[in-house]
Amino acid sequence: MRYSLTILATLILLSIAVSTSRAEVWFGGDLPYAFSNDDIDNGLGFQGKLQTPVKPFMLFEAALGWYKSDTIVDKLSDGDYSLTWLSGTLILTSTAPQIRPYGGIGLAYFMPSHGLSDRALQELDGYDVTLEEEINSRVGLTLKGGIAISLSPAAQIQLGITYLYFDTEVDYTLRLADPEFVATGSEKIDLSAFTIGFGIAFNPFAGAKRGGSI
Repeated sequence: MRYSLTILATLILLSIAVSTSRAEVWFGGDLPYAFSNDDIDNGLGFQGKLQTPVKPFMLFEAALGWYKSDTIVDKLSDGDYSLTWLSGTLILTSTAPQIRPYGGIGLAYFMPSHGLSDRALQELDGYDVTLEEEINSRVGLTLKGGIAISLSPAAQIQLGITYLYFDTEVDYTLRLADPEFVATGSEKIDLSAFTIGFGIAFNPFAGAKRGGSI
């Protein structure tokens, strides 16, 4: 937790530091819907972000996102799954006044969480076996694109698609009734996902010169 908070604080400070004007900092949020892959079902979450202009056509975005889903029995056992990420993204955007397409790439630190369902635990208990699955946190990439529509100098709506590239490993620990028998192993797993999100951003300093955020 301390490590993730340090990353978040660094991203926020970096966003403000690279801004061409403190009066052009935008705050926003959206609801990302994540599409399923081989191991994870569809899921819905939330993302908060801070955007600052670097150039008239370039932004830096710091974001904190999360979504919750369920596992699909492949490399992971039946259960719940959630993913939290902290990201810093450079975004190129149009300078048009009303409708602005944008696209960007950035780095993200992904922090997954996974727990076995009651059904899976009961099945294992029938064999007098316990199983633990731990998905490792990793640094990955974010690719995004979309459009922003200005509602006023202080507000805009955003519709975008993001690809979360998250390639990691899952560690297995299997224990039998005999406490001396413990089997461990690990396997590569690709938990990358496409998300589509709809959100809104506000500029609390709209009385100053308007920035080029998306």
